[in-house]
Amino acid sequence: MKGGRLKRGFKKRCEEKSVELRNQLGLTSHDRLLSESLADHLGITIDHPEDIPDLDDKYIKRLVDDDPFSWSAVTITTDGHTFIISNSRHSASRHESNFMHELSHVILEHSPVRIKAAPGFPFPMREDRRDDEEEAEWLGGCLQIPRDGLLWALKRNMSDSRSDDRFGSSVDMVRFRRNMTGVDKQFKRLRRYPR
Repeated sequence: MKGGRLKRGFKKRCEEKSVELRNQLGLTSHDRLLSESLADHLGITIDHPEDIPDLDDKYIKRLVDDDPFSWSAVTITTDGHTFIISNSRHSASRHESNFMHELSHVILEHSPVRIKAAPGFPFPMREDRRDDEEEAEWLGGCLQIPRDGLLWALKRNMSDSRSDDRFGSSVDMVRFRRNMTGVDKQFKRLRRYPR
């Protein structure tokens, strides 16, 4: 994420939203929030191409075997219901990131600039504003690993690899969140001047 384009106060609101949604699901800031649980809570269906009824095998082959690196996830709303389809070739932690990013677009009520057909692709592709993409990226990270959850992990001397397992994210996401939230500096201050 390039940063600097998010509106003042947006990051704080995302942290609050992450905790609010966790509370609604009976979770704390240091519990793992599964995208499947959040999607179910929001009334959204999440799937992989192979799970879609009546999807022609040629499309499944193209999406999963022939061209799996050209896409991550897509959100489709039809007949008042929202579906998120994620690339089944991605790792479990990448799925969580994909789904959380797409769920963030829905939570933030982003409207696409346009929806267009892509040649050889069975789903309409949504094109979002750059600012909306940055907002979804930030909220998606907060949903996976809230700032308070990171601080909780640091207080317990959890390594990045233990933290990624704890939150169901990638090590890269743990490092990104640590770098962007400033929890390391806060933790050092807490250790130097304990209350």
